[in-house]
Amino acid sequence: MRQEERMAAQLVAELLGYRPEAFLKVRRMGGITNENYYLATENEELMLRLPGQCTELINRAQEEQNAQVAARAGLNPETLYFSAETGIKITRYISGARALTSEMAAQPELMTRTAALLHRLHWELPAFENRFDPQALFSAYLEPEYDRLAVVFENLEGARATFFDVCAALEEMRPPLCPCHNDPLAENLVLDSTDRLWLIDWEYSGQNDPFWDVAAHLLESEFTPVQQQRFLREYLGRPATREEQRRVLLLQIAQDLLWSVQTMVKTLAGEDQFDYAKGRYVRAGRLLAVYRGMYGALS
Repeated sequence: MRQEERMAAQLVAELLGYRPEAFLKVRRMGGITNENYYLATENEELMLRLPGQCTELINRAQEEQNAQVAARAGLNPETLYFSAETGIKITRYISGARALTSEMAAQPELMTRTAALLHRLHWELPAFENRFDPQALFSAYLEPEYDRLAVVFENLEGARATFFDVCAALEEMRPPLCPCHNDPLAENLVLDSTDRLWLIDWEYSGQNDPFWDVAAHLLESEFTPVQQQRFLREYLGRPATREEQRRVLLLQIAQDLLWSVQTMVKTLAGEDQFDYAKGRYVRAGRLLAVYRGMYGALS
């Protein structure tokens, strides 16, 4: 067992009142935002989440509350320990967990199930108390590091203007506000040993346009245009209108700009996500060109 794994076992033992030697298996798991560890005793499997860099803007108390709502609805595994101060979280491990890949997410049967899960989240769960605010989050990441970001992102000032123009166009559509996950990439959708589908990692959850989740899943899964249309039909129960397709495209531009800035700030803080950040920034420009070709200027 490596040193970091021994420390994870010691921490969980202290927080849950276990003996450190009770953990027979400990291993570091993947994750873009946080450090995650799998721990197993003779009778239990657990997951430890340690917050990563540049997560100070996340409202941990609200995350805990929303995650509990999702757990009661059967969408999220049970939380055993949560600290709103430190962001440390311990949950039950999803037995036989298999995180979706982009290829899996594109399978017709999993498209249907994911669309149904998101639809249930948006329209059946009670409202969350907080609102996810992309504009406030974008500014909070961008402004303190603007000069450094401008060195690595071409025409950052233009991108900033585009982001707020996109948000203004979305506000004009007056979308409904629903409980949203706000980060439903394929890897946050997990199948268990019985093929039940779970949605994990509720850090950014809050009331939002339900199409944010839909657009994010399509974008992060890198669906083709045909696959995007199929998913929208599954979610809506009918083909998407031209205006709904426009809304999805606007949301995807905003998402690429927001998360490219966030991950580049993390890179500047020492966590190398340079290629991912640059890739999303460049793709935002491509999507903007597609938008202009289909719908004209933003303003």
